[in-house]
Amino acid sequence: MTNECNYCTSHTRIYAKGIGLSDEQITALSTDDYKSSSLFTTREKLALEWAEAVTLNRSRDNQELADRMKVEFSDRDVIEITLASGLFNLGNRLNDSFVSELESETYNRKQRDAVGKLSLDALEDFGAKFPDQKFRDKSGK
Repeated sequence: MTNECNYCTSHTRIYAKGIGLSDEQITALSTDDYKSSSLFTTREKLALEWAEAVTLNRSRDNQELADRMKVEFSDRDVIEITLASGLFNLGNRLNDSFVSELESETYNRKQRDAVGKLSLDALEDFGAKFPDQKFRDKSGK
């Protein structure tokens, strides 16, 4: 939403509904209202604020925000939030550059419905099944 990519915003709204976000939460995310909303936890608001700073390329100049992130999240969490933000930004840039056409609402509802069959806890449980991968050199160390 920060990048105003119509294609990505449309898909993200559908996915958000699929994982259980309410219309009120989605509306709050379309403005700065999420920052003062009781619809999000303090931790969620902080992650959103960081993602927005990454998107606007302002994270490097906001030490106060970076310090709050380090208090609330592990280094790994900060890296994952930053990478997710960067990857979504890449998708935004590509879809905007190629003027990607939005699929039909019927198609998009199938996407939401596929995710909607799983709770957010189920999605998190699935992700937790993958063990942490350590980078090793060729000798196995």
